[in-house]
Amino acid sequence: MKRNACLSKLTFELAKIFLLSSLLACSITTQLEESKDYQKTAFNKATTTKFLGNIWGSSSEPPKFSQYWNQVTPENAGKWGEVERTRDQMNWGTLDAIYNYAKQKGFPFKFHTLVWGSQQPSWISSLSTSEQLAEIEEWFSNVAARYPNIDMIDVVNEPLHAPPDYRNALGGDGSTGWDWVIKAFQMARKYFPNSILLVNDYGIITDPSAAQRYTNLIMILKNRGLVDGIGIQCHYFNLDSGNTNTMKQVLSILSSTGLPIYVSELDITGDDQTQLQRYKEKFPILWEHPNVKGITLWGYVQGTTWVSDSYLLRSDGTERPALTWLMQYVKGSSSSSSSVSSSFSVSSSSSTSSSSSSISSSSSVSSSSSSISSSSSSSSTASQTPYSGVIQLPGTVQAENFDNGGQNVAYYDTTTGNSGGAYRTTDVDIEATSDTGGGYNVGWIANGEWLEYTVNVAQSGTYNIEVRVASINSGRTFRIEFNGVDKTGTLTVPNTGGWQNWQTITKTGVSLSAGQQIMRIYSMGDGFNINWVRVTSTSSSSSSSSRSSSSSVSSSSSSRSSSSSSVSSSSSSSSSNGQYVEKTAPFSFDGAGTYYWKMANIPNYINSWNLDSLVINGVELKNVWVSSANLPAKQNGYYYITYKGSYPWSHFEAK
Repeated sequence: MKRNACLSKLTFELAKIFLLSSLLACSITTQLEESKDYQKTAFNKATTTKFLGNIWGSSSEPPKFSQYWNQVTPENAGKWGEVERTRDQMNWGTLDAIYNYAKQKGFPFKFHTLVWGSQQPSWISSLSTSEQLAEIEEWFSNVAARYPNIDMIDVVNEPLHAPPDYRNALGGDGSTGWDWVIKAFQMARKYFPNSILLVNDYGIITDPSAAQRYTNLIMILKNRGLVDGIGIQCHYFNLDSGNTNTMKQVLSILSSTGLPIYVSELDITGDDQTQLQRYKEKFPILWEHPNVKGITLWGYVQGTTWVSDSYLLRSDGTERPALTWLMQYVKGSSSSSSSVSSSFSVSSSSSTSSSSSSISSSSSVSSSSSSISSSSSSSSTASQTPYSGVIQLPGTVQAENFDNGGQNVAYYDTTTGNSGGAYRTTDVDIEATSDTGGGYNVGWIANGEWLEYTVNVAQSGTYNIEVRVASINSGRTFRIEFNGVDKTGTLTVPNTGGWQNWQTITKTGVSLSAGQQIMRIYSMGDGFNINWVRVTSTSSSSSSSSRSSSSSVSSSSSSRSSSSSSVSSSSSSSSSNGQYVEKTAPFSFDGAGTYYWKMANIPNYINSWNLDSLVINGVELKNVWVSSANLPAKQNGYYYITYKGSYPWSHFEAK
């Protein structure tokens, strides 16, 4: 009996051990699964660490990198066009070196970038959409297999400004207007489940209107659990002259999403004292904001930065005053949340998406604004007056010359303030235009917005209506009403290839009654610009011989005027009159306009981004990296280069 009792007790103890072991194993398995799903920890929840990073432009460590910086981003080596310039031939060498360095140092590594409309493989545009989708998925898969521990990823770069040619393979605009971005993030979540997934764009930090549009896209992604953080580029063309109060406003707008902010591409220009003063004024606004989890500068060594006077470290190894101040400031920041740490762990914010969706999606905003606009215009026309006299038709209606009277009277705009900062002090967004004839255009147009004009139609009859438009988006729509009656039906804005690449769309056979009346331009989509509306009689119009009511598009993309302020400073070293100006390598250029250069020798490569066109000896090579060995053959001993860009940050380099 005693022996049996001992056996029974032993059996009971063994059973307890087995049970406890099973429970422990179950707990460990659960914890591992949770860790696998959301391995990303510190950036959302821990406020005691903040990184200050920079870029690598080659496979060699830049001078004194680890002395100054504790986060790494490849400048170009992670862009698809750099890795796979030739289909199925992968060039990982530089990216391998940068990734391995980051892991050895324990620095956060950000992959830049999976999807971008610039520096993409030139061969992708010749494929069918099904082949493109297969190649995109293969690109994601290859990156994930080679770099399994990526901390952060710019999944889509510059969706507001540079959508890729292959976006239709990802679903195009679709029902949300951003289906292609959604698909890209779905694929990224599949292949990179343990990485922080970021969207990244420029033109945000000093533009509350752009920040709100950006937020609309972010919320579409967040509500689907697809995005973990917000990337904002802070390049010199926004930051140098940016207003600090506006910067604070933008950071608040972005923070209302509940997602952390990552300043992704910061550079500030100027001579020593100007740069120092700008850093002192602007950098603390970003660094001390509690929702900014890290800042990455876009280069620092003289002679290697994409903008010549943004460098911080001279080629002889001495510091410019801004760098000395920056290091002292960061180390001496009194706030514990501003301390720099090389430790890094990752946290997904997608699990919290349902609790912080205070920002409505673009569709809900547009529907509400539409209901406001339709109900308000008829009740408050007493104070509405022509801006500069009644506009006579046939004739041209300049978009910026809408009537006086203000919001809900002469116009309806969904955001406060003039985002373009030009011409008039209203909430309508107006900017200087580079279209033929100069002047201004209305931009940043959103769904449900409208503008009204007092016009006088000379006589009843049939007219053609031409509208000058520009957009980087496809399928944006609007209509034109006279005295509340839709006279044009839905007009569709094409993708013109740039915000200042203008095309004229024409509606023929429009019946108008004689007399004074109110003409309204009513937007039914986001993201396009309007320069003017021209009304011509059918008998005098040379734009169409047909009398049927139809829409057409005539392409007449305009180059920047040679007097444009954005290019005037560079005009002495380049040409916009068709004469080729000789240049020698290394040569780089940033700016808007059309320029012609010739080069006898390009020893290493050419590269470009944010260009509308780059033709070298008859071959289109825009927004791709091309080695000198793969350039077209010289003609008469030269490479003849035609450069076309729409932005101050359009870029070409030959080295």
